[in-house]
This record gives sequence, C-alpha cells and structure tokens, in this order.
Amino acid sequence: MFIVTITPTAPFLGAPVPRLFAGEDEDAVRNESVRASRAAARTALLRLLREECGVTPAPGALVRDGYGRPAPVGGVWFSLSHTNRFAAAAVSDSPCGVDLEEFARAGDFLRLARKVLTEEERSRFPAPTAEDFLRLWTAKESIFKCRGSGAFSPRSIETTGSGVLYAETDEVLAALCGDVRGIRITIQS
Repeated sequence: MFIVTITPTAPFLGAPVPRLFAGEDEDAVRNESVRASRAAARTALLRLLREECGVTPAPGALVRDGYGRPAPVGGVWFSLSHTNRFAAAAVSDSPCGVDLEEFARAGDFLRLARKVLTEEERSRFPAPTAEDFLRLWTAKESIFKCRGSGAFSPRSIETTGSGVLYAETDEVLAALCGDVRGIRITIQS
C-alpha cells in the first residue's frame, strides 16, 4: 500500500494546525501561509490514517525516531511535505518519502545544482534545466525522508536508479520514494 494526497493550502488559511507530535507548539508559528500549509498536510495525513488505515492517533501522540523521522503509527509509515500553495501526505506499509515543490520556484533551486548533484547526476545533466534540477532535488528529498537516517546531505544521495516516482500538475511536482506497488495518488484542486 502506498497512498498519496496532494491538496491546495488556500482553504486552510486561518484553520487550526493539528498537533501531531508531543511538545509541539503550532501556535508559535506566526507565518499564516506556513500555518496553512502545515494544516493542509496534517489534515490530509489524519484523513488518510483514519479512512485508509483505520488508525486515529490522539493529538500529540506521534513520535520521531533518533534521526527525526516520524515513527510508524499503528504499523503505518507516513511522510509529509508542503510548499506555500500545496501540501502532500503519504501513507504506506513500509518506509516512504514524499517531497513537493512548485514549478514556479524551479529557478530558485537551479543555483544549487553544482553544490548538491553527485558526479553521476552531473554527467547525466551537464547543463540541467530548472525542471531537471527540480526533479533531482525532489527525488533527493524523498529518498532522504524514506531512508530516515542522519543529516540531510544532498550530494551523498544518488538519484540514478532510485526508483523514485513522480506525480505532477502544471503547478506542482511530487517525488515519491518507497515500495510504490499498487500506489494510489489523489491530486485535489
């Protein structure tokens, strides 16, 4: 099982942010678009856990492992991602990772290419376009979230042959890492 939901964040402006982890103080987040994107991702996650997995965690009941990755709840692994305008939640019966980025911001990432691409990636993309780089970046993020180990070091994450799957609209790109057999993706507008 691997289920992903991608949703716009605008309907969540002003909405409360569900508390997932112990010790969180979501009220401390002042930026309204960040609050909305967190609310959207967390609401989507709670809906997937409840409706697809039969799991309803109590507020603040989720925990993180020693590397900061969310620990499975009720045997279900999950991953979250959000941008200013979109949010994603993924649930799976094995480790999973999802990363989301907006195509409109692809040029912002391109300047990082030389610093974060592996030698293999640089040989495959000697002059990457902004979209090429966005695909590589989201793949690295989703692989990192799936592995859940150590500090994020993009240059140490090889995307070649990684099996990352992509879902996209004209506005947003999602990279999905994990056992994607039987994957189901919902993109809400």
